[in-house]
Amino acid sequence: MGSNNIKLFHEIEGLVSLASENKNMTGIFLDIGEEFTQIFSIKKGVEWLEEFPMGGAIFTREICQNLGLTEKEGEDLKRRFFKNQLTEGIRQRIENLVSETSKVWFSQLKEKLKKKAKFYSPFPGTFYLMGGGSLFPDLKKVLEKESFRDLPLPRVLKVNFLKAEDLPLEIQIADSLSPRALPSILLSFCQYAKKYY
Repeated sequence: MGSNNIKLFHEIEGLVSLASENKNMTGIFLDIGEEFTQIFSIKKGVEWLEEFPMGGAIFTREICQNLGLTEKEGEDLKRRFFKNQLTEGIRQRIENLVSETSKVWFSQLKEKLKKKAKFYSPFPGTFYLMGGGSLFPDLKKVLEKESFRDLPLPRVLKVNFLKAEDLPLEIQIADSLSPRALPSILLSFCQYAKKYY
């Protein structure tokens, strides 16, 4: 690339920087990407990181297979679903199609949390959803409804979306950014990266 000064950063560095400035911003962060879900536990800094191979693409594939759509048509339908541009009947049908997949996603998340519970407990009481896959409403619902009884989590669990609009950005953006942009934006909050901006 022709540069001797290449620095690599991870989005979690930006989360840690934000959490150090905003003491209320602690919790379990779920970055639901296309193929993977990354899990970050942040209290006073990073406690642990984990991931599992299941992201938003599996929901798109489920919709395409069940409705006989191409990938492009499935992406378009998903985008309209996120923007609330579908009738209630079609929205309900899509939610029904992905409900079992959401439970499989939840069981994989829970397995990862169980492994970490042996060493890091209690867990923070807030989940933050981010990334393009987080827009599936069923994921928020499954986190709020499914049982975490056997894990060291508070009885009342909060599930929030982390959006670009919630970050202390110096430049105000007219249009809402896609949740897919959030990991890139988080890089700008890295302590090391700030030296280069």
